[in-house]
Amino acid sequence: MYTYKKSERLCNKKLTENLFLKGSSISVDSFRLVYIEDKNKDVLLKSQIIVSKRNIGKAVDRNFIKRQIRESYRKNKHLIFDSLKKNSKSLNVAIIYQESSKIPSIIIDEEIQRLFHRLLNVLWRKFWQLSYLLYSTFIRILFHLLFLLDVDLILHARNIQKNRL
Repeated sequence: MYTYKKSERLCNKKLTENLFLKGSSISVDSFRLVYIEDKNKDVLLKSQIIVSKRNIGKAVDRNFIKRQIRESYRKNKHLIFDSLKKNSKSLNVAIIYQESSKIPSIIIDEEIQRLFHRLLNVLWRKFWQLSYLLYSTFIRILFHLLFLLDVDLILHARNIQKNRL
């Protein structure tokens, strides 16, 4: 659970392009998270960590920040992983660092946790909206059928009364 295997990394160019073209994003202070639901159920969560050369000039600093983010991701991914497993969904995610300087590991860890909690809230909201839509459609159809059934019963009762007279 607290690992970051090669199979969990988002390396495929087509999947990455699809992620940035069609994905949704969430922001928290120093980070932006871009996500999209994936049809591949083998790996529940594939991720990519991005630190821009424009923001952090030195490669040494970029690699240090990526290591910090990877470590925080590795420790906190269970927050998302458990929810995805319950709902049998799969996500592709890109975590983008947006600061122009290094920040302490503790702050990175807190922001990654907040980012993951916000992602869970968004995913649950989408799930409940879809569930509500299906539920409301079902209720409308049910009321429509009951109305038609009620009209048929009324017409049938009138026919019975006419036949008695």
